[in-house]
Amino acid sequence: MINLLRKDKHRFLVIVNQDFINPMPLSMAWRDSVHMGRVGRDGAVTMLGEPNLAEQVEAGDAVILIWRDAPK
Repeated sequence: MINLLRKDKHRFLVIVNQDFINPMPLSMAWRDSVHMGRVGRDGAVTMLGEPNLAEQVEAGDAVILIWRDAPK
């Protein structure tokens, strides 16, 4: 399941592995100009240095990414 959410000037991409048995491969990329962060279980944001992500999402787990809206 994938959800795109917005709060104030931030966007969130929530990717959930709904399979409670098997891990799910996740691979994505974004523009260099987008400063993407990853939201941890404790709510802390860790900025990602590379404009891509490739990993396994564990069974029943989620990945939450955050970035700022582009100015209009």
